[in-house]
Amino acid sequence: MKKNLYILPLAFVLVVISITAEKGYGQGMPLSLAELQKTTLYKSLEDAFQNPAQVYRLNLTKQEITDLPPEIGTLSNLQYLNVSKNSISSLPPEIGKLKNLQWLILEDNNIASLPAELSDLTHLETLDLDGNSSLDVDVAFQVASKMPFLKELSMNKILINTLPKSFYSLNNVEKLFLSNTGISTFPTEMGQLYKLKVLDMTFNNIVTIPTEIENMKRLLEIYLGGNQITKFPMEVQELRYTLQKLSLASTSEVSGSLVGNPISEDEVIRLQQWLPKTVIENIYK
Repeated sequence: MKKNLYILPLAFVLVVISITAEKGYGQGMPLSLAELQKTTLYKSLEDAFQNPAQVYRLNLTKQEITDLPPEIGTLSNLQYLNVSKNSISSLPPEIGKLKNLQWLILEDNNIASLPAELSDLTHLETLDLDGNSSLDVDVAFQVASKMPFLKELSMNKILINTLPKSFYSLNNVEKLFLSNTGISTFPTEMGQLYKLKVLDMTFNNIVTIPTEIENMKRLLEIYLGGNQITKFPMEVQELRYTLQKLSLASTSEVSGSLVGNPISEDEVIRLQQWLPKTVIENIYK
């Protein structure tokens, strides 16, 4: 008789779990990368909405989409969403329901502002905003700074000029891409991004590197080709144990040629002495 006393509660629990799953209340944890790559890559909203719980990857690149429908929030298991090269001007607040989303690629759209609900994407690791030329960068940095696991933020080809205060709240970002943004000053506060490992500030208008670069102790790679840098402060040698790569030359997307900085060979030799274990890429005119 005692065994039967335990059968009913267990059966009840199983029924509750079954009903919860059928109604869509349950939401599994994200798949591992290896598991994710085995799932079907959906390429249309129509197909995705037919089996919303089965959609883990969705690529809508170059489909002339102007708006993402609110129903996007029903794709509860979605981990990868790519809507690059469309004409999307805004994102629906329902996008915040995609709790398992890890990659969000919004490159080359017309997005002016990010909804506050985007910060509800607590599993998001990569956010690509490249080429959204009208983007409110202050709001974008505010939203991004509230994502606890955001590791990679890309905002290339967006006019920024001066980095707003909200930028310095990106405490979890490890990879930051700010190429072709019109930035003319390398911020002295950059060291506040204490987890930063990779920084790309190519093709801007940077002239000087501040002494505060010594505070970027976790930096592994920095890309500065296509600027107007002529020298580095001696404080850069504080990075000699961690910095693996310093690139002072990058390939132009327009001309296809390698573009460097107006830094002399003697300065680069001195820089290499300060950073003996760092690979330094450079060209001389």
